[in-house]
Amino acid sequence: MSHVRRLPNGRFEARYRGPDGREHSRRFAIKRDAQTFRANILIERQLGAWRDPGGARMPLADWVEQWRATVVDLRASSLARDDSYLRNHVLPRFGTARLGAMTPFEVRRWGSRT
Repeated sequence: MSHVRRLPNGRFEARYRGPDGREHSRRFAIKRDAQTFRANILIERQLGAWRDPGGARMPLADWVEQWRATVVDLRASSLARDDSYLRNHVLPRFGTARLGAMTPFEVRRWGSRT
């Protein structure tokens, strides 16, 4: 469910629920901007392209730590290999990068140099 509402200060707030079930909002000076934002969010959700705005601010190193805690279906040798790649190659370059700031092109360009 999503909606746009007028706030007491005259601004407009677009509220929506992300695929994760959490409610998010963003404020705008113009109602049309809030409606456009809301419509774009709905399209992104349908296409599977929506990204959590809070998660986009998370550094890759923090995300890797959370992801690593959930990996249970790999052999010990596979985990050791993945940990080695991350520790020696990926995290030195992208560890402090925010997830939302990383682009596929940037990662692809880096991968072609290594």
